[in-house]
Amino acid sequence: MRKMDSPLSGSKEGVLVAIESEQFNLYIKGKQPEFTKLSEEDLAYYELSSEALINVSIAGVYEEKASALSLKAAPLFFEQTAYEIVIEEMGEEKITFDHDSPLIRNKVTPLGKRRKMQTGVINFGNEVGLSEFRILVGGSLALRFVLEVYPTKLSYKADYWKLQEEITEELYNLAYDFMKQTYQSVGLQSKSRVSLTEFFSIYKIQFKHLKEAISLITYRPYHQLIEEVEIQDFREGMPMGKKGIYYLNKHPNQLIKGPLGLSAKKVLVTRKQHTVDIYENQVVKFMLEQILRKLKSVKLAYLKLDREKDEQVLTFLNEQIMYMEQQLESHFFRSISKLNRPMQFSLVIQMSPIYRKFYKIYLALQRGLSLSSDIFQISYKNVAELYEYWCFIKLGALLRKYHPLKGNDVIKADSKGLYVSLKKGKTSTLSFIHSKTGETFSLSYNRSFNSNPTVSQKPDNMLLLQKEMSGITYHYVLDAKYKLDYEEVDGQRIEVPRKEDINTLHRYRDAIVSSLGEKRYEQVVFGGVILFPGGQEQAYTTHDFYQSIAKVNIGGLPFLPAHTQLVETFLEDLVEGTGHSQYSHLPLTIGTKDYLEDLNIATKNVLIAPVKSAHQLSASLENRLYHMPQSALKVLNKQIETIVLYEPKGKEGLLPDGGIRYEGKVKSAKAVPRKELRNLFPMTKDNEEEIYIVYEVSKWKERKHILRSTRYSPVRKPRYSNTTLLTYAQTLPELYIKDELEFNLILQLRRTLDQLTTGIDEHEKLEMTIGNVKIKVNDALKIIVTTSDETRVFEKELFERRPRVLYDWIKSKSNKGVI
Repeated sequence: MRKMDSPLSGSKEGVLVAIESEQFNLYIKGKQPEFTKLSEEDLAYYELSSEALINVSIAGVYEEKASALSLKAAPLFFEQTAYEIVIEEMGEEKITFDHDSPLIRNKVTPLGKRRKMQTGVINFGNEVGLSEFRILVGGSLALRFVLEVYPTKLSYKADYWKLQEEITEELYNLAYDFMKQTYQSVGLQSKSRVSLTEFFSIYKIQFKHLKEAISLITYRPYHQLIEEVEIQDFREGMPMGKKGIYYLNKHPNQLIKGPLGLSAKKVLVTRKQHTVDIYENQVVKFMLEQILRKLKSVKLAYLKLDREKDEQVLTFLNEQIMYMEQQLESHFFRSISKLNRPMQFSLVIQMSPIYRKFYKIYLALQRGLSLSSDIFQISYKNVAELYEYWCFIKLGALLRKYHPLKGNDVIKADSKGLYVSLKKGKTSTLSFIHSKTGETFSLSYNRSFNSNPTVSQKPDNMLLLQKEMSGITYHYVLDAKYKLDYEEVDGQRIEVPRKEDINTLHRYRDAIVSSLGEKRYEQVVFGGVILFPGGQEQAYTTHDFYQSIAKVNIGGLPFLPAHTQLVETFLEDLVEGTGHSQYSHLPLTIGTKDYLEDLNIATKNVLIAPVKSAHQLSASLENRLYHMPQSALKVLNKQIETIVLYEPKGKEGLLPDGGIRYEGKVKSAKAVPRKELRNLFPMTKDNEEEIYIVYEVSKWKERKHILRSTRYSPVRKPRYSNTTLLTYAQTLPELYIKDELEFNLILQLRRTLDQLTTGIDEHEKLEMTIGNVKIKVNDALKIIVTTSDETRVFEKELFERRPRVLYDWIKSKSNKGVI
């Protein structure tokens, strides 16, 4: 592989192509870009045809007299590179330069008084692939020259073709899911709506994959174990089995009494054997028959065309028809019965990779599939547009890897069949369901934000997240940019996003807002990344634009078919993170930090109030009050806004397992001697003059979710918590959370890992447990994770930036039998 951080040997400007004849001379001058992703195996295509023998020189690879040539040699022409074309008239006839693209054709114009020289500077832009130049002499075609334009930011072999392949594959997957949801209840026996021309175009692309799938099915078919029953003459030593004995009990006439005891004339024998004659293989056979029928229809229609026949087309059709007939006549398919019931989705077809692949190809052949008219005919010459499409499709595939697809408007159906609505400038959306929490989230392509007070914005991709216990939609921009810069990092030249593209993300975050009414707006974009065609993931992680993601939620990530790990990790961190974790790296407006400190969970405004008996609970509820000794009060009365009543475990008339089910808002508080409460709450000790605080509650309400006690969380005396914790807590120990790290930690573990239990240790510190793994936050704000044989410390900064590191480690322990 030629190094990307070294200039190519042919980077000096010079004549790349020289074609000289008696009537004209054609020269193409230019130089190769300084940095490309060429490998030594990359060979470009060149083709020439001329009326006469001419001198042809292709720099460094060919120099001969020729009237025709077709060769593959080192690439000389690249995207986004300027080339000068010079045409010199050598005879008297007029010379005309021609090209399919007016952007190139109109660049070459005559010069001088005699207008014998034509010149111009052309640039292929982001167009790659074959490009054809033509020279006309006196209006007649004299020269046709074809060259191949290579990409610079992608590897032609490793990336460019893979982008197209992955787009096609994922569109098939989306179409498959669409068809599964739409047609599952009615089967797929409806008449095909795809034309023979479309069928044949698709078949030419897919026939190799189809043959691979057929080969795999016949080599490793799905089968079942069946039991055959037969009545046979009895032979000595023949095994009877339960069914054989049952048969003789029902047919005693088959028994013979002899000198050595009972024997039998006939017995029932059972045999178990494997069979491939099952529904799924009957479906495959039916599909092959339908494909064969269509191929024969295509051949018949082609032969009826009133034009000269292409023998290559007929040969291809005959070969495919023969192949299908041979398959259906093979021993495997002859042993399979005819499909005798409506075709529907089975678990095998849905889950088996082999059968699923075959079915997806059949689906495309029967229903048709197109991208902006026809995915199989489109020429992805504009590599920047191709990269943009791929980024959206691949992001969706990475999200679908872990979370079910809820719906999509990329694949649609009309009277002609299925079609792909993905198109630049038009909004497309994939929606998902979180596999564990049930949250919904979506990925949108080209979504427009027009309600901004200044200028409308349209990022390439926008991830919109919903989080449980939060009414906020968290927006993240994932902007695809087919652009690169190069920088020196630790002595190595690496690919990085352009600074102006990073600035675009800041613009999106500032400009995309939501109205709060009364001429006020709030920003809705929490962050974003530039997706750029880089391939040096490991080296890039030390760059500022990667590090900035953890600091300010803005940065860039390399994204190519073989380099998706950083993006996949980034997506999962966003999807798996809690609503609160979305704020951890969000820059604050000056003064916001001081404002938020008044809202932090250190504020103690909830009183956890224990009741000792069913009578105290009943009297408190009936009279809408709670009383406690003033000496037990640890915070100011004015801080207490809410009271929750704790019922101890095992007390008659209270919650059997203990916990909190009633809460109320404090209306007022006053200090009175204990004796004034004796009518409501009988005295159990001689403390008439002791001062008690009496809280009047506006209304007691029963919680929808009871906060249960655990074996480590009895409340024997008043304790204090916070309304935020009361809102989010699912167990009583969660009211003891001391800081924001504990709060975020338990929210994250709860949404990610199963079997989470909580408790309070001897120091009244929250302790989380998953099997034999215990998790705590110490006084130094470090997360301590302990198993039976290991203790690991996770720093707060690492957890906030990459929560997956923590729970992936816990999951790994579960694989080793710890959990």
